[in-house]
Amino acid sequence: QTIIPANIRTASLYQSRSTMVDSINNNAASRAPPPFDLKAYISRYETQSETALQRLLFLAHHFHNEEGGDGNNTSTITSNAFEMAVAQMKSTGNYRRYLEEYGAIEASPDNASTTNAADHPSPELTGSPSRSGGGGDHHHPHAKHIIQHYIEYDPNFAPISKIEAQNQLETLEGRLSTAQSHIMKESIRTALLALAEFHKKRGELREALRRVFRSREYCANGRQHTQVCLLLVELSADLREWS
Repeated sequence: QTIIPANIRTASLYQSRSTMVDSINNNAASRAPPPFDLKAYISRYETQSETALQRLLFLAHHFHNEEGGDGNNTSTITSNAFEMAVAQMKSTGNYRRYLEEYGAIEASPDNASTTNAADHPSPELTGSPSRSGGGGDHHHPHAKHIIQHYIEYDPNFAPISKIEAQNQLETLEGRLSTAQSHIMKESIRTALLALAEFHKKRGELREALRRVFRSREYCANGRQHTQVCLLLVELSADLREWS
């Protein structure tokens, strides 16, 4: 019988243990979660919806504040999320949320834009965002306006968007007035829903909710009532009103 020297047996034992540890590490690495796919995640939500915008802004702030992760990866996710959010805000004309994110005006509790534009004349007309750590951050003591570190503020967007929104609102209000003057029930309902959609795209959720509520009075069948109910549920969820 061949006798294996003690030093060889010890070396073989160490090598075996080392192989086991390497195998465990490789298995753990293979089970590591894949990188976060922002586009795949946000594609679950309706394009240019309020919910999609809220998720983009949440993710941008979350990955910016995340600790212990891959700094470059999280920074890229934050930058991409802000870019997608700004693109949506500009596409829908949501200038109030844009100003809130940059700290040019105080954010309303539910992000509704029911306040008259004259209440905030200076920031919106001059396009002057507050700087992180500056006076504008007293509204959000735990959340700096970090978007400024990723995307440059566009001072022309808010004034131009406000003018375009006012013109469109006047057109929609005119259609509603015409329908009301002719007592055309279906036309009134359609005009109110068009106004609700107008306000919803701009983040004016309270006003959109009010328009949808009014349209219920002009529903003529079950399908129309169902449409209104679904809109009310969607707006209530965006406003985080669960009761």
